[in-house]
Amino acid sequence: MCEDQKNSKIISLRHLFLTLGILAALGCFQFFFRPQEKAHRGDSDMLALEFPVMGTCAEIVLYGKDRPALEKAAAAAQAELVRIESIASAFRAESDLSKVNASAADRPVAVGEDLWKMLQLGEFGWSFSEGLFDPTAGKLVRLWGFKRKRNTLPTPEETGEAARVTGWRKVKLLENGRKVSFLQKGVDLDLGALAKGYAVDCAVERILREHPKAAYAGLVNVGGNIRCFGTPPDGAREEGFRIEVRDPFREGEAVLGSFQLKNAAVATSGSYERFVTIGGRRYSHIFNPKTLRPAEFPGSVTVVAPEAGLCDVLSTAIYLGRGELARKTVERFPGKITVIIWESPRQRPGIYGIFTRYCYDAAKK
Repeated sequence: MCEDQKNSKIISLRHLFLTLGILAALGCFQFFFRPQEKAHRGDSDMLALEFPVMGTCAEIVLYGKDRPALEKAAAAAQAELVRIESIASAFRAESDLSKVNASAADRPVAVGEDLWKMLQLGEFGWSFSEGLFDPTAGKLVRLWGFKRKRNTLPTPEETGEAARVTGWRKVKLLENGRKVSFLQKGVDLDLGALAKGYAVDCAVERILREHPKAAYAGLVNVGGNIRCFGTPPDGAREEGFRIEVRDPFREGEAVLGSFQLKNAAVATSGSYERFVTIGGRRYSHIFNPKTLRPAEFPGSVTVVAPEAGLCDVLSTAIYLGRGELARKTVERFPGKITVIIWESPRQRPGIYGIFTRYCYDAAKK
């Protein structure tokens, strides 16, 4: 979690290295963005905002020439992240998602546009991955102690009960009236594997829609789900933002590799960021709904795509399905998605899709 749980901070450029180092040490980021000490585009200014949201750390970095305009744009993006959290949180009883979980087995529950889009994204992930990505795994998440700590492994009886209420086929999305219905009591939706990416998309799109002249470049990062636009002044010789991917097999800020990203998004799934420890053993926060257990894959999966929500879903799904699902993904989205799978420190990463040092500019696709 971020150092300051109550107050967000606007950070000057000279403090950004220190801040990112702290956040990385706290396990908040799977990527590192390292701006240069000084901007080189006229009288450009940089604004960086860091704050806790959605159970992790968020970072907004904007470049422009009008400081007050940058501050308004950053505040709008922050408000958007907070708004999506209030809709999709499984930890808040008053959230829209919690209301669905409480009532959808008794009657169809009407939902707002954002929750509807997230549920549709979840349904796509489930269908595309043939059930490996499953937003109904909420009971499994609770069972293994990710919402309330436990010191023993789940019993077969507990696992059987969780299995009884897990599976997207128990959820029905009713297009007429935009309603959600559960076909069985006890279903527990958890959007943790897609809500952060969706929130990043909403934040970036709000900046571009409401403050189009405030920033010529920027990025929003929520727990390693990144979407960026434009080219920062320190990227004048290389278009876009330089993104460094963390090495999953080494602690600290060890880097697997880097690439340039412009008008696109990236996300990485790995077991080294979030886990629980039971009986001295670590268990990943990523669940395989077919085995009803945390995934046992020590590597990582990085997905580059036009939108952060899609990256979020696909990186989780491919973490479970690996090479076969990666190939299916690049065939389904030709020329639009790149997948990098790092399975072992003794092997080169598997790269699927067209990939160079300069990741594509999604705005030109």
